[in-house]
Amino acid sequence: RLPLEIKQHILGYCNIQDIAILAQASAVLNGLARDFVQHRLRLLTKPFFENTETLLGILRTCDAVMSGSCALHVLLPANETCWIPSDLDIYVSCRHMACLSVAHLVDTGYVVVCQRTVDAGPYGLSSIHLVVSFANDRQSIDVIVSSTVAAVSPIFEFHSTTMMNFISADHIFCAYPALTLHLMSLVN
Repeated sequence: RLPLEIKQHILGYCNIQDIAILAQASAVLNGLARDFVQHRLRLLTKPFFENTETLLGILRTCDAVMSGSCALHVLLPANETCWIPSDLDIYVSCRHMACLSVAHLVDTGYVVVCQRTVDAGPYGLSSIHLVVSFANDRQSIDVIVSSTVAAVSPIFEFHSTTMMNFISADHIFCAYPALTLHLMSLVN
């Protein structure tokens, strides 16, 4: 029986695909993998919210997802990822934006610091309708509002396949795992 800290350190060298494979080996390893992913999410959300359940509640009730550097950070091995995400990106559809900003972010101490509509420019249409930046005394959260009913639509318009990942309340998704988990990408 290894102490929890040693198990977490060992799993810290695994990417999310390795952890998912490990979870399929037995019920005990499934629990260990699930606990480790929850541990990673706790560490990631701690600077932004008092607890992970606050973020997961936001994602669940607003049908939103977390993407950007935070999602990428969870996918890659913890012990080999030397950078720390500086902000949190939450993607939500237009119909859930009011719920997200008023009922959740403002109630947890965040205020709107900037709101801007997105012009698609000469390269075509963008499924980003609006970007609202929130901040508190310590952190910032960008809320990207999709112009479609799917919050994830803008994620697939990123400049690089490396960023085409998201975390929902119950799932972790990576569009290009073979590339992303081997630290490679394609330009979109």
